[in-house]
Amino acid sequence: MVNQVYFKGDTLVDNIKYSKLYNKNVQPTSDRDYLAYMILEDTVDQKVFVYDSYIKQPVLLYDFKLNKGDEFNIYILSDLYSKHTVVKVDTIAIANKKLKRIEFNGPITWIEGIGCVTGSYIPSGGELICVRENDELLYLDANFNNCDTVFTQGTWDNIKSMLNNDIIVFPNPVVSTSVVRVQSSNHELLKIEIYSYSGELVKEDYFSGDYPIGSVQLAKGMYVYRITLGTKVIKMDKIIVIS
Repeated sequence: MVNQVYFKGDTLVDNIKYSKLYNKNVQPTSDRDYLAYMILEDTVDQKVFVYDSYIKQPVLLYDFKLNKGDEFNIYILSDLYSKHTVVKVDTIAIANKKLKRIEFNGPITWIEGIGCVTGSYIPSGGELICVRENDELLYLDANFNNCDTVFTQGTWDNIKSMLNNDIIVFPNPVVSTSVVRVQSSNHELLKIEIYSYSGELVKEDYFSGDYPIGSVQLAKGMYVYRITLGTKVIKMDKIIVIS
């Protein structure tokens, strides 16, 4: 799944101005876009906040004053956080600018002015492909030639080989209609295991084709799912349940 995320307009919450961040599915294609997050940037303290509509208050999303060895609770949703340790701090040249880069164990990487580029939870759980500001390219993943190559593909089969990923959960965060979508014509019998983030096995099942993960009664939180074919692990990734 590929998402297009963009800022459009501002809004006031408790007399504080936030930038509105919208999200739209482009692979598989969708005509629907929606307000995903409200973002507040403090350029003086080098911090970025996101407004959490569940707890109705801003929470710290990025802190670019962190140093090597610091621990940081990376925000996921409401009271869900993932603790990581800074392993490297340096600068990177992007668009004729030197920007601070922070790498965590995990691995997760932040770039100041860009956001989280690997292992991100916001704006989406995955890898950041590119960032554009108006017509200026600010960031491009080294695995891709340009932004448009990704967003103009017409079918999932075309983009699948680029992403090297033939199993996705869609939509994710998980809702009642979410499925584990398997792009395969072989119809092998697969095994799925779902673990809580503390490591407890909460669901185990077998399936062929797509698996209706949205029908599994999971409490709000973050989980890890693992799919195996025989003794071989063929997919392991995170899902988020928000209701």
